[in-house]
This record gives sequence, structure tokens and C-alpha cells, in this order.
Amino acid sequence: MSEDERSEASITTPAGAIAIKSKRAAEFIASASMVLLFLLAYVFWEHKGDALRGQDQLAQAIKDLSQTNIKMVEAQREMNCLIAMPADRREAEYQSPYSICKRLAQ
Repeated sequence: MSEDERSEASITTPAGAIAIKSKRAAEFIASASMVLLFLLAYVFWEHKGDALRGQDQLAQAIKDLSQTNIKMVEAQREMNCLIAMPADRREAEYQSPYSICKRLAQ
């Protein structure tokens, strides 16, 4: 094959076909394939990192929801205890930092 001869390379896919007539068609297709391979590797690497960060954020959100739920349950228990007390003791029990209702709620 001499330098003046042109080679033809083509790629056929279900979406369409591309044909290149050039002296260096094979080198062009190989270079384009390498660029696409590196691009896909980069996208996969970034997706992997984003997925890990997303999992960490989801785990933290679930922990926050769990802590909030625990606090709500404690408040509900304390309120139920206060409601069960006689009216004359409620205010003193509510304001006391070491009341029986606060200790039972935990």
C-alpha cells in the first residue's frame, strides 16, 4: 500500500453508519475509540464517588430521623405522665428538671 492510497473504515450501528475515507482512517477510529473509553472510565469513576457520597448522606439523614423520633417519643411519654398526674402537681412536675415524669420518659 503506498502513501497515496486512501483506506476506508466504517462503523455501523443500529442508530446509523459512519464511513471515513482517509489515509489514516484506522488511526482516527482507534484514537476516537480510546478517547471514548477514557471518557466512559471517567464517568464511571465519578458516578461511583457520587453514589458513595449519596449513601453517606442517606445514612446521616436516617440517623437524624431516628434521633428526632427518639426525642418525640420521650416528649410523648412525659406528656402522658403529666396528664395522668393530679392537676395540683402537674406544674411543679413540669418545671422540675428531675421530675418523675422526665425520668420515666427516658
